Amino acid sequence: MTYKRPPFFHILEAGHTGEMLTVKQEKFIQELVKGKSQRQAYKAAYNCRRLSDNGIDVCASRLMKNAKVRLRYEELRKEAEKDAVLSAVEMRRKIIKKLSEIAFEDENDKFRSRQDQIRAMGMLSDLYALQAMTEQDESGVRIEVPEEYAQ
Repeated sequence: MTYKRPPFFHILEAGHTGEMLTVKQEKFIQELVKGKSQRQAYKAAYNCRRLSDNGIDVCASRLMKNAKVRLRYEELRKEAEKDAVLSAVEMRRKIIKKLSEIAFEDENDKFRSRQDQIRAMGMLSDLYALQAMTEQDESGVRIEVPEEYAQ
């Protein structure tokens, strides 16, 4: 009986060349990043027919302690966070664009009432007030509350 080596994924991160993950380890990590629990991710990646839930938990915990697995998980988690922030920024742009169209459209437009325009202006005002209190830095988005509103 010959032993077949599993295919590997290379971790492409500066300073960590040559470290490899198996297909199952990569699948486990991908499932975690999607939001599954360690148990669910382990079940999705590995054959667990003979393991109890407690056994699966132990195996998943051991797998997460593996340095290569942890490194890859952190890499993908950071990417997912960055994508979420970019998606939120893009959504905010779309909302501002649409509210601006409503708020500043021709007053003779028959599709929207003056009340709709006033509401849109109020929402835009609220968004810009929040933006004035928000500062983006390297670690993400941080909201700074003006002193008059602080406790």
